[in-house]
Amino acid sequence: MNKVKYFQKKGALAVLLLAFFSAGQVFAAQNFTITNRQYTVPGTEAALNLLVDAMEDQVNADLANFEQTKFLTPMADATVLSHKGIGVDYATNPDIFMLGFAVSPAANLGDYTISDLRNGNAYHNTEGGGQIPLVGLSAQMALMAGVNLGYFKFLPDLGIIDLKKLTVYADFFSLDLASTMTNLGMKPKGTEIKEAKFYNIGLHGQYPLLKGKSLSVLKWGGASLTFGFEYTSSTFVLTTSIPTGSQNDGTFELTWDGTADLGSDIGLLSIPIEVSTNVRLFYVLSLFVGAGVDFNMGKASTIAEVTAPVTGTEVSSGLTAFNADANLDMSEEVWATPVDLRFFGGVQFNLPILKFYGMGAYTVNGGYQLAFGGRIAY
Repeated sequence: MNKVKYFQKKGALAVLLLAFFSAGQVFAAQNFTITNRQYTVPGTEAALNLLVDAMEDQVNADLANFEQTKFLTPMADATVLSHKGIGVDYATNPDIFMLGFAVSPAANLGDYTISDLRNGNAYHNTEGGGQIPLVGLSAQMALMAGVNLGYFKFLPDLGIIDLKKLTVYADFFSLDLASTMTNLGMKPKGTEIKEAKFYNIGLHGQYPLLKGKSLSVLKWGGASLTFGFEYTSSTFVLTTSIPTGSQNDGTFELTWDGTADLGSDIGLLSIPIEVSTNVRLFYVLSLFVGAGVDFNMGKASTIAEVTAPVTGTEVSSGLTAFNADANLDMSEEVWATPVDLRFFGGVQFNLPILKFYGMGAYTVNGGYQLAFGGRIAY
């Protein structure tokens, strides 16, 4: 087997594992170089340079057909979507306060459809036979709290806005899981988790547009305007060894061995503006629906860098004739979709004080979200 392609196959498979594990995808731009070339046997420079240049050309040619931005933008959009709705309530209309916790996975299919995923058309096929999904995947958790400012009777009326009708929500979550994930064995074989940090924070205000009404066993919660900001970030980096590879032209043999840092770095700010409504049946069951426009700023970046020493030997004598460094910089960044339209809806089960809910959302740029959580409200 050609060892350059062997290197490519193993690298692609390692990236594939990382793609699924880190809820994001990383791979290559065409930037494989061999630098710091040093020749220890006189008169070998020309022959070794031909072999080294051929190696660079072959690796870059193998990488040339992969368009990294096809999944970087969906990855950023999925990260934005995973924070939606977990820091605010659409079904309860609390009288005084609310505390809660939620988990939210999300995906963005970009230019593809669910049928493409099922049929295998939304994947990049690696040289090693593996597949990297060209879609964005993300997940977030949040602790949230809400306060109905109507409880504070001293707040003023600011013209068309009565602060006593406003409910304010805040959410936050931060995790540094590198050591925990390592101890639990939650990593691809042969790797070390260098970084695994997740962080989000949000602040929202919710203001009634239409007053709710009670109709026998039904209670309509009215219509509300929700607005605010949400910041979401994550950094995930694995360090993995590179399988030893070689290239041989009959006269010289080049070999390399080293490590690679593979991962993703995401930082996004989103400003949602939403309108929602809800209805409650027999107190036990609440349904809610809504729509929103999200204004997004920020970027998703891959962290994908390889550095490995290269050694060249004469096949006949075994003498070292060459030393250099192999570098493969696969890093790239893209911005999230700046404006997106989102529709959402869900169901909530109401017990005295306790609430449990599930929510789904869809965005016009191919995003899908599920959220689940529990809350204490009074």
